[in-house]
Amino acid sequence: MKQFPIDLKIGDGVISISLLGRGFEIHTEFGQTYQGKAAIIASGKRPRSLNVPGEEKFRGKGISYCSICDAPLFEGMNVAVVAVGIPHLRLPMI
Repeated sequence: MKQFPIDLKIGDGVISISLLGRGFEIHTEFGQTYQGKAAIIASGKRPRSLNVPGEEKFRGKGISYCSICDAPLFEGMNVAVVAVGIPHLRLPMI
C-alpha cells in the first residue's frame, strides 16, 4: 500500500459495510463513516473476511480481496481499503 498515494486511517476497525446507492458505506468502531464506489479488503496473502454485516452479501459485487491485482479495476474511483490482522495498519482509505 505504501507505493500508492493514499491517506491512512490507522487503528480504526470496521464495524459494518453497507450498500449506498451505487457504492458502499463503511462504519468504524470510532464512529467514522466512509463512502466509496468500491471496497477492497486487503487481508494479506490468504484472503480473510472481516465478519462484519454486509460483507458476504457484496462479495464479488464491489468487495474485493486483492488490493494489488484488483486496484486497476477501480482506477479513478473512491474506494476503501481495509487491512486485517496488521496491528499498525487497520483501516487505510483511498
